[in-house]
Amino acid sequence: MNFKEFTEEIKIALKEKLNRDDICIYSETALKNNHTLLPGLLIEAAGSNIMYTIPLKEYYEELKEGVSIQKIAAEMAHFYQSIDSYEIAQLGNFDQLREKVIYRIVNQEKNQVFLRSVPYMPYLDLAITFHVLIDNNASGCAALTISNRHLKYWGIDSSELYPLAHANTKRLFPSVINPFVDLIRFPEIMNENEPFRSFLSTLKILSNRNQSYGASCILYNNVLADLGKELQHNFYLLPYTVDEFLILPENRKYPREFLMEIVESVLNDAAEKEQFLSSHPYYY
Repeated sequence: MNFKEFTEEIKIALKEKLNRDDICIYSETALKNNHTLLPGLLIEAAGSNIMYTIPLKEYYEELKEGVSIQKIAAEMAHFYQSIDSYEIAQLGNFDQLREKVIYRIVNQEKNQVFLRSVPYMPYLDLAITFHVLIDNNASGCAALTISNRHLKYWGIDSSELYPLAHANTKRLFPSVINPFVDLIRFPEIMNENEPFRSFLSTLKILSNRNQSYGASCILYNNVLADLGKELQHNFYLLPYTVDEFLILPENRKYPREFLMEIVESVLNDAAEKEQFLSSHPYYY
């Protein structure tokens, strides 16, 4: 079954599983981080202020692994019903959401279209975006991106978001710093030549406990200052992905030109388009 056929069949199966006359399901290509376009299903319920898009890529992979259409539709229905219940219970009242507003940082230039529809704050050449945390567990976290339409619906100003998000994100997603060699997603890079291995051994990873949009930890109070005291050096922040920064203590052995080459090499090898944050190092 090709992807187009899967899309049509899962649309019908999901409609049957939800079994609601007030719901319409459409095929849609969603705009994600860094102008990444992802096919999905848009679910719209009569009388609801929120429309949901369920990405299809991972579900199509399940199909190719032998999971039935009916089981996939049941998974999607369960996901939608949990989100829909959350909206009914809380999304209509911003006061109930204040402790769940969080922020993330993304590349500003590559998200120009997306940023037109959401409140954001420029930060260096990046952008701080705001979200409502819906679920956070061992399987990952689900968050609703706050749009300009939400602000109008809630009757609030965008200036209210940053103080809330700053306090909540630090509390809900504490920062962690680990050696780069602990990053096991790409262990093959440790097989490079000795000078490169020596360079990698000096690197640390700054992220959050969930390793999800952990690059935003650079916004936390005193994180960078405390890190500088620990290292007893100024340092470079190398943007690995939206999930983490690599930290390199300043060392005359590594001129900026060398760092640029390393960043470009690492990003080309490691970062998927949707995970890309920036193509140059920052200095603290």
